[in-house]
Amino acid sequence: MDESMSKSNATKTVGNVVREDPPVPTQYDWVAIADILRADPMEWHNIFRQGRTSVVNAIRQGNVGDVHPTLGFEITTTNNKRGTPRTCDLYMRYNRDKEQDLTAALRAAREKGK
Repeated sequence: MDESMSKSNATKTVGNVVREDPPVPTQYDWVAIADILRADPMEWHNIFRQGRTSVVNAIRQGNVGDVHPTLGFEITTTNNKRGTPRTCDLYMRYNRDKEQDLTAALRAAREKGK
């Protein structure tokens, strides 16, 4: 075995440590966003610029209940970046014609109960 490849040469020691708080994740108020979109149907609204594509995927998959596709919410993205993390610009609108009848009835019943 070559001495230059010894175990002590294969590890790297880091000595510069910086004290800082971790970044605060972005929290979206999906109820407020849904209300804004419903108040202005069929108009596109920019929700974020260069936000995480994982948020868009969660909406598309129906994992964000307040803006679920069956409630009539449509999305599109632009400026998609394939870096790490993947980012894009998110646009959304409310389309009454896309809201499913059962979903609309459940939402209306929930609104009355508040």
